[in-house]
Amino acid sequence: MSDTTSAPSAEEAGSGNGLPPELRQVGEASAKLNSRIETLAKELSASESKAREAEIASREAELKALATARDSLTEARKAKSGDPLVKAGEAYWSYGQYDKAAELIQEGITKGVTSADDAKFRLGVVYLSAGKKPQAAEAFKGIAANSVPGQLSRLWTLAANSPPPKKA
Repeated sequence: MSDTTSAPSAEEAGSGNGLPPELRQVGEASAKLNSRIETLAKELSASESKAREAEIASREAELKALATARDSLTEARKAKSGDPLVKAGEAYWSYGQYDKAAELIQEGITKGVTSADDAKFRLGVVYLSAGKKPQAAEAFKGIAANSVPGQLSRLWTLAANSPPPKKA
């Protein structure tokens, strides 16, 4: 035998209706809980909506940035110097697209750049970011040792070959 009676509403509980005080308290508490649950559900729905809107805005901004990068890549390939290709490679590196970044920087170096040492350094950093230490070492090898990029490349190589720091 099951009891199918529902908890009394706040109005019923408040009026007494001949119910014992304990049962009236249960009804009041139930009404308060139901009200709180409805409020929380509305807040959650609003929060989820804001999160979706933020995600959409973020994706739209990323698509716009990629479209801009594509357009500037077209212009970079038309340029006489390879410097714009190196810059485009840096942009792809910042997006975590290491293979595309390496391809563009290499293309820029082949085309001819203002500072080959700087471009090779950037290529080495891209390779290190991609976890390709042998290719990074090869890129760094072609840099003049006494140049700023040469000194930086030695530091990057040391950092890449160092064991991770121990946790305390």
